[in-house]
Amino acid sequence: MKKHISMILSVILALSLAVSMTSCDEDKSSSNNKDKEEGATLNGKTPEEAYNEALEAINSVDNFEMTSVQDIEMVMKYNGETINQDQNQTVIQRKNGDNGYAKVYGSTMEVETWYVDGVLYTISGDVKAKATLSLEEYAEQMMGESSDNLLNIPDSWFEGVEFKTDEDMKTLEFHIDGDEYMTMIGNLLDSMNLSADDVEISEVVYTVYFDEDGSIEKVINDFSMSFTMQGVEVAADYHTVTTVSIGTASAITVPAGGDSFIDVTDQM
Repeated sequence: MKKHISMILSVILALSLAVSMTSCDEDKSSSNNKDKEEGATLNGKTPEEAYNEALEAINSVDNFEMTSVQDIEMVMKYNGETINQDQNQTVIQRKNGDNGYAKVYGSTMEVETWYVDGVLYTISGDVKAKATLSLEEYAEQMMGESSDNLLNIPDSWFEGVEFKTDEDMKTLEFHIDGDEYMTMIGNLLDSMNLSADDVEISEVVYTVYFDEDGSIEKVINDFSMSFTMQGVEVAADYHTVTTVSIGTASAITVPAGGDSFIDVTDQM
């Protein structure tokens, strides 16, 4: 069974990366109106307005840092054998101007990239490579087709969602049907030769934390997933905490020894 584990983990981690409100009803009592108004808005904005404005702020700035820490509890069954395995993964993304930096590391992998002045530098294991890419090509390589879909929450998700308070922060908690969530990562499933018929995802709980200025500061994502690949039955529970900070990324420069990295531009 162990020969299957690295492949299964690749799928588990890839799927984990695929993943991140209405006005209040009127009340006849003036005192209740006041309470509802305070709970239904953030700085005068409805949940949908607040989220979209905060997301636009992240998408429009040229300096931010985002860190996602994910814990995965996994059970794999094959030919009567069961393996329980816990995995962890951290993803760091930084942007400063047109330059970018990303690092993925954890139980099974470590990849580090720098995009500096039109050149992408990558370290993966013992391999050090570089490639000349346009800014558009870099965004496509690093973000993929599903990222915008996962960030741009559909209008239907906001129905019945209200602001709550947790850790002295305003929060929005979304409960998304697993089948609907899978439609959002369909391209990713296809790339791994999986389909919605192969994968079962539980209800996804997606909680967004706002600071007092209305900026997104943290997102927590929880869900369970199961699928079968090459006869191995896999069940995994995901817990991901993503923090966002605008205006804190330091200058992103060429990594040490970058000039000597192998040029693989013709392979991109």
